[in-house]
Amino acid sequence: MPVAFGIAARHPSLLTAAQDSFLSGLSVACVVVAALCYAAAGLVALPGRRFRHALPAGTDRSNTVTVA
Repeated sequence: MPVAFGIAARHPSLLTAAQDSFLSGLSVACVVVAALCYAAAGLVALPGRRFRHALPAGTDRSNTVTVA
């Protein structure tokens, strides 16, 4: 990146193009990372992946709700 900006420094239009392409790439990378985070969060929150908490021995289970 510094080499590209060094070459483009002599020509304002090239410098603007280099800055625009860098920021476009950075924006796309942020969107991709956000999409991966949302996908991972969606996989964690899928139904059927709930864990039952162990109740101590002798606990009355008649008033508990079982999530399937």
